[in-house]
Amino acid sequence: MMRKTVIFDLGNVLLFFSHEKMYQNLASLSGIPLEETKTLFPLISYEKGDIPTLDLFQLFVKKAKNYFTFKEWTLAFSDIFIPNEQVISLIKQLKANQIQLILLSNISPLHFNFAKASFPFISLFDHYVLSYEVGVNKPEEGIFLHALSFAKNSTSLFYTDDIPEYVEAALKIGIDAKVYQSPTLLKEQLLTRGFLK
Repeated sequence: MMRKTVIFDLGNVLLFFSHEKMYQNLASLSGIPLEETKTLFPLISYEKGDIPTLDLFQLFVKKAKNYFTFKEWTLAFSDIFIPNEQVISLIKQLKANQIQLILLSNISPLHFNFAKASFPFISLFDHYVLSYEVGVNKPEEGIFLHALSFAKNSTSLFYTDDIPEYVEAALKIGIDAKVYQSPTLLKEQLLTRGFLK
């Protein structure tokens, strides 16, 4: 039986997000000025798994002017997503067509855990390739190789991401990939490749 696989980015493809909202939430909760909040921790390092969540929390506690709980802090940090319903509908159609689904994302543990708990469609994915788990961020080749390890028996493979640099990195190692621009264009790309009927 032929197996087809689609690899999806999460942020601004499946879920719209705002780092600005995250920083505003954290500044409001902690009493730390917004501009200082933005420089308090390197988000890229956290997404790569280099900073434990509790260490990050303690960093805020030490700088904060207000009292807050760990639960309040995690909510302020993570409540930044809005679902892209049209693309989520395509995910459900792909699943019904028995397409293997892989989620490939530069993401922090707090953001992923919140998203998974808040948006049930994420459970439709067969595999998650998450930067903080594999210790590699896009556009590094290693994270794409992790995704390919789950798709190694696929006869047809397609990847979409909203960031051109990441799409270019995928193309360089032979992955059929397109920049995500709209649900309509994505649907056309999936239809053309036979992933949708």
